[in-house]
Amino acid sequence: PHFVGLAAVQDISLNGIRMRCLCAPPARTIVKIHLWLPGQKDAIEIDQAVVRWAEPDEFGAQIVSLSNHADSRLAMQIEQLVRQQVMT
Repeated sequence: PHFVGLAAVQDISLNGIRMRCLCAPPARTIVKIHLWLPGQKDAIEIDQAVVRWAEPDEFGAQIVSLSNHADSRLAMQIEQLVRQQVMT
């Protein structure tokens, strides 16, 4: 079965993501994530992630598969966010 939902990113790394949502998918669910980040016009496509834990309104997923291009974009965004936090 397919499920489409919206979620807000709470934490992100190169290996995983924690998201807040109205209805979390169950643990061990395989998901595809379209990640829209501030200042980016195109989504970063995470081809495959596995939900490792879930609560009613949030879940954590381990990133399993994404293209080299998506991986590079994600790494650049995380580096930029870390730099912004260090400067504040």
